[in-house]
Amino acid sequence: MSEERWEVEVRSNVGEVYEAMVAAGKVSMNKSQQVLSFALMFFVCFFAPLGATMLAFVIVGLAGGPRFEDLPTGALPVTFALFGALAFWLLRQSYVMMAQISLSSRFGRRYVATVAEDGVNLRTAQSHWHTGWGDVTQVVGGKQTITICVSAVALPLPRRAFNDPLDADAALAAMQRWQRAGQ
Repeated sequence: MSEERWEVEVRSNVGEVYEAMVAAGKVSMNKSQQVLSFALMFFVCFFAPLGATMLAFVIVGLAGGPRFEDLPTGALPVTFALFGALAFWLLRQSYVMMAQISLSSRFGRRYVATVAEDGVNLRTAQSHWHTGWGDVTQVVGGKQTITICVSAVALPLPRRAFNDPLDADAALAAMQRWQRAGQ
């Protein structure tokens, strides 16, 4: 049994939960699901802005503005880029809203995570949860968080909750080692 053990008080912010959700999503999907996800993103961020751009120019024309042929050369790409940025922002907002919902729950607001060779323990004021490393899909290190993925569930451990960056890196290496050994 290893002597390595970390106990961290977790009070995540929206950015940390968002990062953890994205990390869990990436490692949880197989190749065909990743292709489907990319196709959805392409469809929403290309075709929706293209349609919105055309609709905007039709409305401008109907309102007595310049005809399509008379618009400045850069009007089409600039309008398309603006609608594309809006579509991407809206897609991202759905994940940000889920992160906010997670943080507003009693479970997500605050918990104590204990990680050791025997698994992960989470304690809140209302409950205690344990999972062994065999049930952990992946442990992912990000800029702000270490994410423990259980199925498609993201459990963020903010790097700032550890003693220092080296402590967070040591914890990440140990967790990844334990997760691999548990498979």
